[in-house]
Amino acid sequence: MSLRRRFEAKVTDWVRKGLRVRSSDELDGDELVDVQAIARLYLVLHREPVYEAALDHIVHAVGAHFSGRDPTPLVRCLLGCLLAEVAERHRSSNRVPEAERTRHLADTWFSDRPSRAVLLLISSLAGATRSHELPGLTTAALVRGLLFQLERSTDVGKAKLLAACAQAAFSIGDGDLLSEVVHRLQAAATSAGYRGLVEFYRSRISMASGKLADRDVAIAALNAIMANLPRSDPAYDAVVSLYARVVDATRISPEYSAEEGSAMNRAAVAMQREDWPAAVRLLEETVAELGPSPLRASMRAFAEVSRLGEGTLASTAALTASLDRLERDDILSARSLIPVEQTFTMLLGQAIDIYEAGDRSSPIARISDFMGEYRGGTAIGRSRSELDRFRGDAMADLTLSELLTQIHPDAASTLDHFPDYGKVWVDLVKMPKALMLVTVVAVAGSPPLVRRVPLTKQETALLIDCMGAESEDVDQDAVERLSALIFVDVPSGEVGQNLIVIPDRLTWSLPWPRLAPQGTKEIFTSISLQSAARLAPVPRREVARVIGIFDSRGLRGSALELSRLLALHASGAIRFTQVHTIAELASTLETGEFDLLTVGVHGESGDGFEYRLLFPEGPSSPTALLNMRLPPRVVLGSCWSAKANARTDTLTTALVCLLAGSSQVIGGLWDINDVVAGEMLAEVYDRYAEGLPLARAMRNAHLGLSDTRQRLSGGLTIFGRPD
Repeated sequence: MSLRRRFEAKVTDWVRKGLRVRSSDELDGDELVDVQAIARLYLVLHREPVYEAALDHIVHAVGAHFSGRDPTPLVRCLLGCLLAEVAERHRSSNRVPEAERTRHLADTWFSDRPSRAVLLLISSLAGATRSHELPGLTTAALVRGLLFQLERSTDVGKAKLLAACAQAAFSIGDGDLLSEVVHRLQAAATSAGYRGLVEFYRSRISMASGKLADRDVAIAALNAIMANLPRSDPAYDAVVSLYARVVDATRISPEYSAEEGSAMNRAAVAMQREDWPAAVRLLEETVAELGPSPLRASMRAFAEVSRLGEGTLASTAALTASLDRLERDDILSARSLIPVEQTFTMLLGQAIDIYEAGDRSSPIARISDFMGEYRGGTAIGRSRSELDRFRGDAMADLTLSELLTQIHPDAASTLDHFPDYGKVWVDLVKMPKALMLVTVVAVAGSPPLVRRVPLTKQETALLIDCMGAESEDVDQDAVERLSALIFVDVPSGEVGQNLIVIPDRLTWSLPWPRLAPQGTKEIFTSISLQSAARLAPVPRREVARVIGIFDSRGLRGSALELSRLLALHASGAIRFTQVHTIAELASTLETGEFDLLTVGVHGESGDGFEYRLLFPEGPSSPTALLNMRLPPRVVLGSCWSAKANARTDTLTTALVCLLAGSSQVIGGLWDINDVVAGEMLAEVYDRYAEGLPLARAMRNAHLGLSDTRQRLSGGLTIFGRPD
């Protein structure tokens, strides 16, 4: 470290102590949770386009989470930055009263000069030594706040501070944030050194997105700058330390000597050259050097991909050991840095090759289930104590973001769960010229049956037609053809009549009630089999106790449900309690015991949020239910309530119910027909009151509808844990 860098480090440490600000990697407890929550709200703010509902939510979220509290100076500063930016967004949309109110709220948290805010934020950021190991989005929150204040500050050196922001964004692998910072750094660059930093980060961004030609252009520009960079350049130390990382195969010897960079950088060169044995060795060295972190998990994933290239994962034993290593190093925590699902897809292809070579013990089902865990299954089965600190409508994004990164190791074999049910994993794999449908079918006492089928253009078109609400226009003959493709290996015996389907992200929105093979008595959908097994067993009582909240004036279907439940209550078949507000629902659930909750209200998406429930007193995010003491069964007669999001870090309402303690949830995969849904659910309540399990009651009700109504009800599905 140069004399100048050592002096700057001492000054930074002195300033942090004077401001009573800890570095970002020293945050813990409530302060860490607060900063993460602000970071998630920043993500809402920076999703494009920005909707008015999203801006209103941010203000409400701050009030819900921080009211009556006295957070630390750093948190107060970040809150001021966040709300001031929201106020500017309001003003740009000509929402002047909202802008004034939000600006006033921002000033109540932090009204000091922009330069002081910059000092607070950069002092916390500059003291961090291993920001890539921080949980959640702590560093991202600091960078976002700093970027906002730099736009308003005239008495600070922006290039130097933006360089620090770029390094922070790079260290946590946030490509979108890094691109934004680099764009600003380019405009603010005051020397060749800062322009060199721009080219270095451009090369990293281009390489991460697979644009190798752009990467080479950026590296060439960086090489030209470094050839004549004087030591007096204010960015000299920063760009020289990063320049050593540049992956330039012409400058690194085939022996990958220790003098030519870290094991991580030499591993990147080895992977680029497809020298897989060297890549594996160097990546294992890197994993051994790193502590538990998203970066270590990423290096583990690269090591296993390199083993695939090396050809050493060619047996069931080797592949199983690979999965054990991925699980041990918390592969799911790498979701913020690398496309984890691609790693599993490659391993799945290898497992199928082993299977087709004659080894029927290949761990295909385990890999398929692991992919489901990545998509959301790890969030299911948590104890309520783990959710208490996320109370409040403000924490919807943060809750799932945190829980998705934790693996639930399970000693029992995946295939041993629910022996009375056939299990079907369904994945679509992209090929150069077509889609390939991969199905894994497992039944008790037999090894899994695996089939991968390249789809013709006609089959691909049929599959696309059956995704989402468009499936309502597909005739039954076409649906049966698709069903035959998916369920061809499902036996027709007793086990085959009870099914659990584990679809991937694309096939999640297929009309599974319509696709179920003839003779199916129950069909569940689950994110993963392990997640279903982690849910609590579902109790059964002689007289079911049902509680419900309805928009019976605005929804005819909801009125039908309410009428049927009241009639069943009057006959003594069930005990039914109606509530009219969220607050009444929460308090009644807290004091009473119920077997089933039904929510008959509108659901909507597309206004800046993935999903909101329109309760009688107003809209709410899914966490309105997360904070309640839910019964084991929930019926969401609401549009979009079971839709798997395109994003991997946000909540669906049905998943919230499972997080809150339920074990079975009925929900809507798209904009379902209100009247048909009400008619079908009314029949479900009849059969459930007669003593049928909820899944069987739903299956019978669906089959009892006319062909037209079966089409319109295909978006209602049940998932969770079978009885």
